[in-house]
Amino acid sequence: MQDQQQFVMVTPAPGFTTRGMTRILENEERRARRRALLGALVLGGGGGVFVGFGAWQLGVLGWQVLTRPQVLVALVDGSCLVATWLAVFLNAVWITIHALATILDPTRLLLMTLIVCGLVVLWARVMANVFHLSSNYVGG
Repeated sequence: MQDQQQFVMVTPAPGFTTRGMTRILENEERRARRRALLGALVLGGGGGVFVGFGAWQLGVLGWQVLTRPQVLVALVDGSCLVATWLAVFLNAVWITIHALATILDPTRLLLMTLIVCGLVVLWARVMANVFHLSSNYVGG
């Protein structure tokens, strides 16, 4: 028994754990602030680049219109073509809605409208991942 040495259990100073947890929380807060600042800078920089590029393109277009009048004629002609195709599409939609409205009675038309609205809402919820279909929720 005399050969055995006695070991003294080392205990941390009072408040050590509290101070350690406080430092960890402060470091996490600093890291979160840095990430938020970096995200804001990236978002602001990307937006600035996007706006700058758009302004540059508008300036180039304005310069082209001022120096070459045929560019303005081409723009108007292209816009007329887009407007024509949009009118054709809207006319087709109107013909389809009119045909459905004359074939179906008001009750069935209302039922079809509600079904379409419900499907759109369901699609929006699925796309927004509201149902949380992930492995984190499987098995409780």
